[in-house]
Amino acid sequence: MKNLFILVHAHWEEWTPQYFEGPENVTQKEFRELCQSLLEQAGYNSVVHSTIHDFSSYVGWNEVVESMIPLLKKQGYRHFRPKQCVLAGPGIIDSISETEGLGSSANAIIAHNRMTRAKY
Repeated sequence: MKNLFILVHAHWEEWTPQYFEGPENVTQKEFRELCQSLLEQAGYNSVVHSTIHDFSSYVGWNEVVESMIPLLKKQGYRHFRPKQCVLAGPGIIDSISETEGLGSSANAIIAHNRMTRAKY
């Protein structure tokens, strides 16, 4: 892979990346400008997509970003999903039940978080 780009839907703690390999000579600025230029069409497409399916639902930014994927493909970008390791859990670790894989560091993390909470 030569020229990688990430199109992201971001909201609070949510971050939904879409990965693309693009033409070798495209800059970050040019990719951003292309995405901006496709935004209106992606918006319309997301409404059409939502209304033609039985599960019709609200349209949010995630749906707009997903509707941009085929538009970017038409511009010569290849959409792909890289191999990944997802570590997920609650925002603040304060229970031993939330510490899978942390080993002996779990007790130190829980103690630290409890002390911090006691300050407030």
